[in-house]
Amino acid sequence: MTYPVQPKGSPAVSPSSQMKKPVQRPTAQLRDKEKSVSQPTIADQLARHTQRLSVNRYSTDEGCSHISIDQEKAKATHCGSVLVKVCPAHVYSMDDDGNIHSDFAACLECGTCRAVAPPGVLTWHYPRGGKGIEFRHG
Repeated sequence: MTYPVQPKGSPAVSPSSQMKKPVQRPTAQLRDKEKSVSQPTIADQLARHTQRLSVNRYSTDEGCSHISIDQEKAKATHCGSVLVKVCPAHVYSMDDDGNIHSDFAACLECGTCRAVAPPGVLTWHYPRGGKGIEFRHG
């Protein structure tokens, strides 16, 4: 039986040195330190977003709403509560009779309402040129 010859000057490799070393687990002290670095709370995140949104400029087109609601179709499809819940700008509200109202001046023009409303309930278009929201932060 012949053994491979090691080149001169190279260190001998033993089978034990080729084995993988075990992964070190973080100690309890390190885990506690990681926990002390707190993540921002939901309230902090909302405050930051509210602050960023307050920089935006709104130019309201008083004479022309860009949102109209077909009340009969909205009542037939029961989508009023969905519109109220999903709108990030709280544009939609619903009265006791089930009628949906919109405050189009607060609209962020995100299109969420168009995505969730059944066909024919909303008539939505972008405001006329120069009107609507002007995003100042990204």
